[in-house]
Amino acid sequence: LLCFFNYIGKIFFNHREGVEVVLYIRFRGGNGNIEVARKRIRAHAVHYAEVYRLCFLSHLHADLVRGNAALSAGEMGHIPIELNGRQCNCGLKGCYEAYCGGRAVAADLRKKLADKPDSRIVQIAGSVENIDMKALAQAVRENDAFALEYWDEMIQNNAQAMGTLINIMNPQKLILGTFVWATGDLFLAPLKKYIVNYAWKDMRD
Repeated sequence: LLCFFNYIGKIFFNHREGVEVVLYIRFRGGNGNIEVARKRIRAHAVHYAEVYRLCFLSHLHADLVRGNAALSAGEMGHIPIELNGRQCNCGLKGCYEAYCGGRAVAADLRKKLADKPDSRIVQIAGSVENIDMKALAQAVRENDAFALEYWDEMIQNNAQAMGTLINIMNPQKLILGTFVWATGDLFLAPLKKYIVNYAWKDMRD
């Protein structure tokens, strides 16, 4: 994690003039790993324990915005994207993380495919217990009907949440980590198609 943020810091803060606000979203566990940073802030200023805890970190002139009693300002992985939706492990319902976080997606797929051993996703994973994002992405590449429908819905949910974040923070760069980086256009092509419905054009551009 330390190396990754040092990498981000070097590319976007040291070598790219005019880039002052960067939004980074990590998907492996949840979606709270969302950081907004200013150009003058270096990667080593990040509180890594809090990043790992999936907090939203906002750096404004080297001041970490932590909120009040809970010290967890901006839990953006827990913005609601569905009324009375899926139960999130935070205790709320309909959270972004519950629909798009890596662990939440895998858990939902295991539940949906528990009695479907012939599912292509289950076959790729080897068992229901081993279902993960990699198995889902591979099934999408193979044009499995269930995987394609699930993937499309997940991308739309991401577009809605990311559009909200873009409208709030107006970042100059949006960096998507973990499985988005690994899947590339499989994720990004439909995301670009859907995000126009949720983020203002001036902020997208």
